[in-house]
Amino acid sequence: MCQLMGVSRSAYYDYVRRTDNYSEKQCHEEILETVRGIANSSNHSYGSRRIVKALNALGYPVGRWKARSLMREAGVQFKHRKKYKVTSNSNHKQERIHWRHYQTRYAAQQDVLHYISMFYNSHRLHSVLEYKSPNQYELETKMLKKVA
Repeated sequence: MCQLMGVSRSAYYDYVRRTDNYSEKQCHEEILETVRGIANSSNHSYGSRRIVKALNALGYPVGRWKARSLMREAGVQFKHRKKYKVTSNSNHKQERIHWRHYQTRYAAQQDVLHYISMFYNSHRLHSVLEYKSPNQYELETKMLKKVA
């Protein structure tokens, strides 16, 4: 085929290598952007386990170690947790309050209410619910009941 096209074999394989690397780089950048989006939508409260579950649900088959690497590259809260030796768990104080500074008690109350009602009770991935959000878990449960 190379002879027919008038191209040397080494030039062809060099081209293939460059295009493969380019597409890998594009894919990597896409996943990084997705990690940033997940981190932002969770108000930087997700650790590597939840990031993995969210990425897998979005069609990115990554493991926990890859997720940690991506989180480091995206500069998300994982770096801060490591720096301050905070362990990752579902405790609200660890996930939210510890990282914020409130001007007033009222501002703190409003933030906690917003976090619980708008994120924690509806969108946060819960390990008890097989890393699904309460909304997703409820929808799947209703679908299963209709089928049964």
